[in-house]
Amino acid sequence: MAVQYYKDVAEAVPEMNIAIYANTEAFKFDFPRAFWARVSEIRQVVAAKYIGIEFLLQDLHLTKHRMKLLPLDYQYYAAARMDDFVDAFWSSGTVCGPLVSTTLRDKVIAARRTKDWTDAHAFQGRLVKTAAPFPEDSFKTFSIYNVALEKGRIDAAGWMNAGPVRPPYNDICPASYLDSWKASGQRWAELHKQLETESSGK
Repeated sequence: MAVQYYKDVAEAVPEMNIAIYANTEAFKFDFPRAFWARVSEIRQVVAAKYIGIEFLLQDLHLTKHRMKLLPLDYQYYAAARMDDFVDAFWSSGTVCGPLVSTTLRDKVIAARRTKDWTDAHAFQGRLVKTAAPFPEDSFKTFSIYNVALEKGRIDAAGWMNAGPVRPPYNDICPASYLDSWKASGQRWAELHKQLETESSGK
């Protein structure tokens, strides 16, 4: 059924490329191995958000490199070392300060060119410190409040105004959850500022 959905979309708008938002909680679907093998056969399917990289190599094999699987920014360094076909990533943090994301991109490009991953690995260590934990260490719990958490993170970073949380996503988010995500945005913003300073000093 899931593959047929994307086939129907592709048939309805044959001129449009399709990126799959593979979120198990949002769609109540596990996106199994067979899904990736079959959906990659649809010509317009070009990319997908890809959470977790434990099956990345297997899924790249199943898709025959016909589509880009985009790991999260925090997993990009490791994913990029697995296969050179992985050359892009998904980042909700970019709107907290884009220089962090473009630096990650450029560090990996440089590492592939020089075959020296030292600098990219060091930057990964800086990036991971900006991460926010899932509430109760649960992706399911995070998914209940993700709109409020992401907007809180973005606003705390200060690079842009994410706007209010609107219905039906405006259930009260526990302050302890929100505080940790605001702190994540602030850490990302600080890294962005550090990179600006480092760049201006070159």
